[in-house]
Amino acid sequence: MSLGASVAVGVYQKANLIKPALVLSLACNAAAIYVFGISENFYYDATIRFFIGFFQVFVVIFMPVWVDAFANEKQKTIWLTFLILASPLGIVFGYIITSIYIA
Repeated sequence: MSLGASVAVGVYQKANLIKPALVLSLACNAAAIYVFGISENFYYDATIRFFIGFFQVFVVIFMPVWVDAFANEKQKTIWLTFLILASPLGIVFGYIITSIYIA
């Protein structure tokens, strides 16, 4: 993820590349997740996991900036809290869904 962060910072410093970078990273992330889901090779999976993390960095870095720029002053704290909670809650819900699916 640190490699993706270095690339994302360089891309985001150019104002005209923000939207194309987000669209491209989301499309590449979706493709990488799809390939990860159908792959059966452990070493191939590790490589795909690298790309999933690399492309997710673009959104993770941009979202707090977007909330700070466009959210209503009264709602900034709530939206930033949702962003902070999204990752741990996603992990917990993923474990719950997996336990139900496997059982």
